[in-house]
Amino acid sequence: KRILIIGSHGMLGQDMVRVFDADQDWEVFAYDRDQIDITQEESLRAKIEEVRPSAVINATGYNAVDKCESDEIEFELAKKINGYGPGMLAKICKEKDIPLIHFVSDYVFDGEKGEYAETDKPSPISNYGRSKFLGEEEIQKFADKFYLIRTSKLFGKPGASAMSKKSFFDTMIALGKDNSVLKIVDEEK
Repeated sequence: KRILIIGSHGMLGQDMVRVFDADQDWEVFAYDRDQIDITQEESLRAKIEEVRPSAVINATGYNAVDKCESDEIEFELAKKINGYGPGMLAKICKEKDIPLIHFVSDYVFDGEKGEYAETDKPSPISNYGRSKFLGEEEIQKFADKFYLIRTSKLFGKPGASAMSKKSFFDTMIALGKDNSVLKIVDEEK
């Protein structure tokens, strides 16, 4: 079996590569944005046709949450990476009868309810959340075989990609070294 992992240099992608590399049943094909562009159908199609995977994991994502809120150009980029790109990927996967695994965010909800079930209706209140929900809608519209995995926080080694965020723990350690007092939100669930 062959697995194609897109976004392989990010925090999530590199761990997906490690997990599937450890499983002798899978042959891993892992690429990052310098080798495959989630926003370009030709790039996606060429790599999928070359690899001929049994499944595709999309671990790409625009994650500059604050920039996305304050800059319209950044919001447009977020919609391409988090929304329309996954939609194109879903179309290709449907054509080739390939299951797609896509990671989303709890930002697709407004946070009013506290805890959510997978059957709850998304209601994003931020541009970032809207871009992630767009990806869900695009995948549901275009794919037959797919898994949407909503995560809240990722913890792990920082990704090798220049676009990767630092892990929460690395950020707290760095801030703790520079400041005597840290103010951290503690009521989020």
